[in-house]
Amino acid sequence: MGRRSPSNERYQKFTSPAGKTRRSAAAAKPKRAIAAPSKPSKTVKSAKEKAKDKRAAALNIHPTTPEYKRLRLIWWLFLGGAIVLSTASWFLWKSPELRGWGNYILVAGYAFIIGAIYLDWSKLRPLRQAWIDSGAAEAATAEKEAAKLAKSAKSADTDTVEGSSADKKS
Repeated sequence: MGRRSPSNERYQKFTSPAGKTRRSAAAAKPKRAIAAPSKPSKTVKSAKEKAKDKRAAALNIHPTTPEYKRLRLIWWLFLGGAIVLSTASWFLWKSPELRGWGNYILVAGYAFIIGAIYLDWSKLRPLRQAWIDSGAAEAATAEKEAAKLAKSAKSADTDTVEGSSADKKS
């Protein structure tokens, strides 16, 4: 794209000095400081942001009840069946004499997809909402974090014990 004509009054700032074009504000600002790294350093999160992240993690948790796990397995089977049937119908469509069977199998695949959506909306979603509303999700997250801390502390202890026994052997 060409530059603006400096002789056009429309592009002159306050119509003087003649011969200079007015540049955009974006072009006047540097993109980054001179000799600064191209990637900005990581910022330290405040306590408020950490709490927000912790809450978001708690909300993403799925219930650990056997009923939810069973329904989730059925949901995955519906989706897997839909993929298999849709793929099979595609292969059957390639053959002119089996095209009718391909249509029937594709309809069955769509039925599996609709079944998965129905199962998610009618059964799984209410269970997830009840889980979140009861506060069990946050408790489960806290338990997982406590277990991680205990595991890391235990592994740190075993590392120091192994290191000290290695020192004794040498």
